Amino acid sequence: MISRDRARLAEFEVLKQRLLLRRLDQVQNLECHPMIIRAAERAAELASLTQVPLLVFPCLFEELANNAVEQHRERAGFYWRTLTGTQAVSIVVS
Repeated sequence: MISRDRARLAEFEVLKQRLLLRRLDQVQNLECHPMIIRAAERAAELASLTQVPLLVFPCLFEELANNAVEQHRERAGFYWRTLTGTQAVSIVVS
């Protein structure tokens, strides 16, 4: 029983690392990587609470990772829009 639990845990960790590394390779923006890593950890936590973590984790991780990347894009877009707006105001004032 204990060895079976260890084997399942090891299998789960391998799956998590494989999917995480694949996703990190797909996302070229290094600033997103910490958010994706946190998404993997959160998905693993939630999946481990279910009866079928190996089944639940991939879908949950994909959702959370997509949300993390989208959130980063929105923040970056807001930053650049704010910066552009600030520059435009400073040009007008100057």
